Amino acid sequence: MKGRRLALLALETVYGQPVAGRSPQLLKARRGPGPGQVLLHFAHAAGGMQVQGGGVQLAGADGIFRDARAVPDGPDRILADCGALRHPCAVRYAWYNYGPAGLYGGTGLPAAPFGPQTLND
Repeated sequence: MKGRRLALLALETVYGQPVAGRSPQLLKARRGPGPGQVLLHFAHAAGGMQVQGGGVQLAGADGIFRDARAVPDGPDRILADCGALRHPCAVRYAWYNYGPAGLYGGTGLPAAPFGPQTLND
């Protein structure tokens, strides 16, 4: 995967080829549309976001992160849902050195991990 990612990135940035060579990166996260849900918006999501595992976690006011279920919600969005929380205050993805990291762009490149993001209404 590393070699493929570097090759795509070089084709896009160095040689100006029309390929999607960047991993999806979080643009913004916001609450909603329902209780315990967070909508994640990504840049560089060519071909649509895909979920092939876990890795998304939500925290409430207590600051304790809990695993969330993630599903695609449009070409550049993921909807994260944690039934244990009514009012999520923060989100993070693949913020550990073990376990699943299952968000991918349509090109097959994995989404970049991100640390705790505070949610605004």
